Amino acid sequence: MSQQTTSQSFDDLAKGLATGTLSRGKALRWMGGALLGAALASVPGVAWANDCRRLGRACRRDSQCCSRNCIRRGDHKVCGCPQGQTRCNDRCVNLERNENHCGECFNRCDEGQECVGGRCLVSCTPGTTGCCSAPSFGTCFALVDGGTACATVVTCFKEGSSEPITSCSDCPPGSLCAQDGPIDCLNPNASIICVVEVCPQ
Repeated sequence: MSQQTTSQSFDDLAKGLATGTLSRGKALRWMGGALLGAALASVPGVAWANDCRRLGRACRRDSQCCSRNCIRRGDHKVCGCPQGQTRCNDRCVNLERNENHCGECFNRCDEGQECVGGRCLVSCTPGTTGCCSAPSFGTCFALVDGGTACATVVTCFKEGSSEPITSCSDCPPGSLCAQDGPIDCLNPNASIICVVEVCPQ
């Protein structure tokens, strides 16, 4: 509550008591609420929801920011984007999943594509084939982190080994982790498929 608003409220209270339009009971309840609000406002880390500081505003701690993320920028601390998001102009976006900011700010995916892992990929129905144009054709896989990928090359063996892939961390660098069954790469012991190449973009 600002000082100006508080002063105005006390003036209204005094006038109400003087003219008899405000009962003592209501006045006491109003005073109790005002004192409680003042006490909470004085406690570090406690702020009203509409008083949180927006992107780029100066801050000293996370609790002051609407994003709950106070970051250092040069010699100062300002409210930054929530963890896992990036600032694009005055908005915070997830570059891994945002079709209008895929991989980097303002990189818009074409119609019929979705942003998966920061890449614009052809959207498809899992389990179908022919999701790429000839001569690649491809097979559509559901990805572990969400979304789909029309794959032209997959593997379910650890890189340089005949051991089956059992977790996404086993996938080669730059590949995507899919959750479809092991039959697709003829390794019945594998529980994960790694999409190595996708349809040409």
